[in-house]
Amino acid sequence: MSIINFLIYCNGRVVFHKSIDTTGRFEDADYIYALLEQVLGEIGEKCVVQVVSDNGANFKKAGKLLMQRHPYLFWTPCAAHCINLMMSDFGDINRVKKTVDTAQRVSKYLYNHLWVHALMVKFTGRELVRSGITRFATNFIALNSILQNKNGLKSMFASDDWQTSRYASTADGKSIEQIILSAKFWDYVKEIVDIVEPLYVVLRLVDQEKIPQMGHVYYKLRMAKDNIKKINSPRCQSFLKVIDRRWDVQMSRDLHLAGYYLNPSYHHRYNLGFDDELLKALRNVINRLERDPTHAALAISEGKIFRESAGTFGEAGAINGRHNTDPTERWLQYGGSAKYLKKIVVCVLSQTTTSSGCERN
Repeated sequence: MSIINFLIYCNGRVVFHKSIDTTGRFEDADYIYALLEQVLGEIGEKCVVQVVSDNGANFKKAGKLLMQRHPYLFWTPCAAHCINLMMSDFGDINRVKKTVDTAQRVSKYLYNHLWVHALMVKFTGRELVRSGITRFATNFIALNSILQNKNGLKSMFASDDWQTSRYASTADGKSIEQIILSAKFWDYVKEIVDIVEPLYVVLRLVDQEKIPQMGHVYYKLRMAKDNIKKINSPRCQSFLKVIDRRWDVQMSRDLHLAGYYLNPSYHHRYNLGFDDELLKALRNVINRLERDPTHAALAISEGKIFRESAGTFGEAGAINGRHNTDPTERWLQYGGSAKYLKKIVVCVLSQTTTSSGCERN
């Protein structure tokens, strides 16, 4: 069956709205748009800040059409889906593909023979996490699991138990033993795990709904890229190109940039006040979410108060809480000097960045 779920995210909670069986329907952009219009009417346009969906071409086209016809809301693609696509693209890199295929061969062999599997558990003390066949994130988890059990696996294949077994003399057994005892194989596994892990951390962060991530996702992805650059590998650039291509095409959105700018922790730590790209994104967000042009102009002008830590933003509690207080809560507590901007900021920083709940449900 083909199912499209509609969920409502508000105040850190996800509420199921309804599910539509689209089996046998041609899910083109027009059909998706019609469903979005229907649900928007049921919820009420004035209650909606953004619509988040996966990154398929049909959803993307429908989302853009929705924004054209509803000038006071946003469509944004799912950050978790975007990062999953990045990791999937990693799997197409030649060295990664070969290493994952080799690791899958090892895992398949260990689990296809009861005696070998029992011996593995004896030396590692635990099961391996086995990779799936679709999302690369599962392959990364599997590679990391194999790496964590490196010493146990090497000890197993060097042991008398293995060497005197009938499996050690078979062609498959000899091949797997050669892989496990190969320093090059472990070097490749470690390199891939080290490069992918920073991005996987971001995936885990955005793939949850309890803590709104709109004020964090842009910064976290930048930090992931910086951490990848620190790894001494000639292959890092291939991974970084994948991240940039996917992000620029699918996820470089005004809401993400504005959320980064409006997060007090990042704003003051990195002196974002006069960043032209971020200021443009903020203006776009204000003008889209604020229906009253006069109030929108006042909200834009109040950005100076926030930028210069004036008014209530200059209070000791506001300054001391920049880095250890939820950004939305800080604006609620200390945004009194910028009441028009505060209204917009709370809307932005309280947003989720993912539609993963639709898949899990």
